[in-house]
Amino acid sequence: MFVCKDKHQNTVALQELERRLEEYYNGKASTEYYCAAQSANEEWSPTSSHGILLSLLKDGDTVLDLGCGTGVVAQQARAKKIKYTGIDWSNTAIETAKSKFSEKTGDAIDVNFIRGSIYETGIENKSFDVVTSLFVIEHLTRPEKFINEAMRMVRT
Repeated sequence: MFVCKDKHQNTVALQELERRLEEYYNGKASTEYYCAAQSANEEWSPTSSHGILLSLLKDGDTVLDLGCGTGVVAQQARAKKIKYTGIDWSNTAIETAKSKFSEKTGDAIDVNFIRGSIYETGIENKSFDVVTSLFVIEHLTRPEKFINEAMRMVRT
């Protein structure tokens, strides 16, 4: 039987869950997770969510990728003349993403990867043409807060 705790107990429980998730995604075990996710991402087609997103991006767009992981969207958008910012709370993911762009190889994309919270980014309102997040919401403890933060930063 499912029994709801009082609001304070729920808040404490969610904070503990978030702490444990962040610990996992920043720990050694997460390397295997990101390797598996990267392999699956390489198999996506033009009709996948990543393929559809890339087909919609226009030269000059500013793009924010919340929960960017290892930067798959940026990797697939290398030829686009966009300004891309990726945010993730995992040092492992951010360092991996940065390493894929550490040498200039003639990419059109301008990338910036930030280790931080996708719940409270500190980014100015209406800063991006496109705010995206692929395969992230199912990992979150506070999806409504995340969606509100994403909506705050997109230009309408």
